[in-house]
Amino acid sequence: MTACLDWLQTDTYRERYASTEEFQQLFHSDREGLFHLAYALTADTALAQECLVCGLEDCKNANSVFREWAAKWARRVIIRTAIRLLRQAARSENATDEQESLVDSSIAHLLNDSSGLDRILRLPDLERVVYVLSVVEQYSSKEIALLVGRSLEEIREARVRAVQQMADSETAANSTDARALDRFAEAPAGFLY
Repeated sequence: MTACLDWLQTDTYRERYASTEEFQQLFHSDREGLFHLAYALTADTALAQECLVCGLEDCKNANSVFREWAAKWARRVIIRTAIRLLRQAARSENATDEQESLVDSSIAHLLNDSSGLDRILRLPDLERVVYVLSVVEQYSSKEIALLVGRSLEEIREARVRAVQQMADSETAANSTDARALDRFAEAPAGFLY
């Protein structure tokens, strides 16, 4: 045991593994990207902020992580924290059978329709998590199943539903834009003046 503790104090150890300070710098320098990931997963600003705080604490208290893996480790911690928080929220809201949208209405009006983020945030929790992890983070279905604690088949079905809902909402948005253009074209000549 003493030999192990001695090794932790060596320069070789410090050169290979990320330190608490390095994780703090990582979270500081990429806080916007990490927050967007947490927000895309949770669709709630308070939960996303909690993901960042818990994620930093988890990274600081983590077992040794190779320096080269620190950024990926931080993203993975954010993902695991978001999934844990969504499970807790689902358990506390389990009184109803309907799955409520967790989209934070205080910032929903600020989202840009063309970015697609608003459509992602409107997906049900499982579909949103699967979509973000598979499309944005490039996780495999097997990795997502392990992280979320669902079967591979459930993950594949959720991905299909998510992609279909994203496509349907994009089609609806484009259709609404086309109808608005048609109404504009049909407006009387002096309408703009």
